[in-house]
Amino acid sequence: MSLRARLATALSVVLALVVGMAIVVVVLQQDRLVDQLDERLESIAPLERPDGSAPPPGAQTDRQDEPRPLAQDRRQISDLFIAVVSPDGSVERLVQGQLLDQVVDTSQFTSIPATRVFSTVESADGSASFRVLHEPAPGGEASTVIALPTTDIDQTVSRLVLTFTIVSLAIAGVLGALAWWVWRLSLVPLARITDTADAIVSGDREQRVPELSDTTEAGRMARALNTMLDQRDESDDRLRQFVSDASHELRTPLTSIQGYLEIYRAGGFRTEGQLDDAVRRMTDEADRMGHLVSDLLNLARMDEESSLNIEPTDVGDLARDVCSDLLAAHRGRTVTADAPERGQLMAYIDGQRVKQMLTVLVDNALTHGPEASVTVGARIESGRLVLTVADDGPGMSEEESTRAFDRFYRGDSSRSRPRGGSGLGLSIAKMIAEQHEGHIDLHTAKGAGSTFTISLPARR
Repeated sequence: MSLRARLATALSVVLALVVGMAIVVVVLQQDRLVDQLDERLESIAPLERPDGSAPPPGAQTDRQDEPRPLAQDRRQISDLFIAVVSPDGSVERLVQGQLLDQVVDTSQFTSIPATRVFSTVESADGSASFRVLHEPAPGGEASTVIALPTTDIDQTVSRLVLTFTIVSLAIAGVLGALAWWVWRLSLVPLARITDTADAIVSGDREQRVPELSDTTEAGRMARALNTMLDQRDESDDRLRQFVSDASHELRTPLTSIQGYLEIYRAGGFRTEGQLDDAVRRMTDEADRMGHLVSDLLNLARMDEESSLNIEPTDVGDLARDVCSDLLAAHRGRTVTADAPERGQLMAYIDGQRVKQMLTVLVDNALTHGPEASVTVGARIESGRLVLTVADDGPGMSEEESTRAFDRFYRGDSSRSRPRGGSGLGLSIAKMIAEQHEGHIDLHTAKGAGSTFTISLPARR
């Protein structure tokens, strides 16, 4: 069931309950008033003669000092109707109060009942109604009919019905306004969001939810959905660019290897030394492709796995190990470690990942700055581990520094330069820092070298 149907059903149930309660109250009140009128009729009945006839006007009772609560003169100015029904069916009117506007239809009293009977009858002209007590006299030779008009009851019930009708209409109006308010502020925006989602599923990826007020849940949902769609498009764009760059990076060494093989198949490299040189070049291209695949696998693993092997690590020893390893790979270069002695700087980190990050940064500095020297620093500041990799190389321009951590980005657009990497190293370093709930910053300028600063939690 849709939200619209649920809202309509809920409001209809509320209105039905209100109307039902009103009907119950009116019926109960009417029954109560009728019972009170019946009690009044019962109180009048004993005042009549047991044989069914009323004392004649001016007649004296057996006890002269006993008061008559309903004397003949008082009956005449009341709204009381009294009649006697004879065994032959004739009806004799004894009292017809002066306050009566209508006359009881006595045609219904042609027989004597076996027991006392209460009923409601119409007036002779049908414009009013009476509550009647028809009681047989002892011996069953006659019966007494005592009637009182139900005008007060009818008026009271009419006022109740009118009051509850007005109240029900007012409640229906309030419920209608509430339904419109909910529909306007919630259901209509939700319908727009649903339509937009359906359009996107159908292939219209440019669709966006209209801007709504942020003060409502629908408005916040619309904003979140639009943000999600924008991020999806950005992610798709990055993915397409990533696939394109990865394909290009892989295709370049494969093309070189395939070219050398085609030349050899065509009869080339027959001179002494040419084949060895071709194999060396193919080996270099294969190594380059292997490094690229390794970097891609590292990125994939870090994208899928966020768990780290956190343990106490001597950061000073770790920095010195990175410098020693890279000095062996880059002989004649200057790589120094500015870190405390063994045991003086301990931090809770994943040592292998942090070593990989520092290796990437130092190797990147040595590769792109042939004359540069590199310094690896480690210290504690404000309870955080701060690592720095600084070089005095050529530095980067503002545009290059802005995109330095993008995947496959390289400042030199040439993808086949001898020292050109895959463009994934800095991306890997940034991801390792973020996995440690830290961050990495780059400070550089053209001709002023570069400094990478990594800030990580030192305690966990």
